[in-house]
Amino acid sequence: CDYNASNQNMAIVTDTWDAIDCDGDGVLNGQEILDATDPQNPCDFDVNSQDASIITMNFDDLDCDGDGVTNGQEATDGTNPEDPCDYLVTSQDITAVTTAWELTDCDGDGVTNGDEIIDGTRVQDPCDYDPASQDLASVNAAWNAADCDGDGVTNGDEIADGTNPQDDCS
Repeated sequence: CDYNASNQNMAIVTDTWDAIDCDGDGVLNGQEILDATDPQNPCDFDVNSQDASIITMNFDDLDCDGDGVTNGQEATDGTNPEDPCDYLVTSQDITAVTTAWELTDCDGDGVTNGDEIIDGTRVQDPCDYDPASQDLASVNAAWNAADCDGDGVTNGDEIADGTNPQDDCS
């Protein structure tokens, strides 16, 4: 398992190497090659190829998606350790999130996760945001099609009309 991938010649790789898991992510090296993932990176794998019985303990302690929830806890919770927006808030250690997670917008409301934390709004609720932090150019289609204030006018139409998607009287 100690090799420089740029020097690896796949034509001479042995069945023995194919049948081991160098990075401990629960996916055998040969399968990682078929999946086009990195056999030396425990956070680069196809979850559909993962065999929980061969995952090493250090993999469970990692947080591959940077959401502040360890891979082991994500397995317990039934969430995806490769999806930074699939986690249970009750399992998250907000002090352990990565900068990449902070720059992501999990709920598609046009406010980054990091700004939602600063604003005291919920990262997983597209209708809970501070308009002062919102970048309308980055809201997703689901947010535009939703009706946060329940007045029967979609958020996207409210923005186009100059009304407030958070005020049911506007």
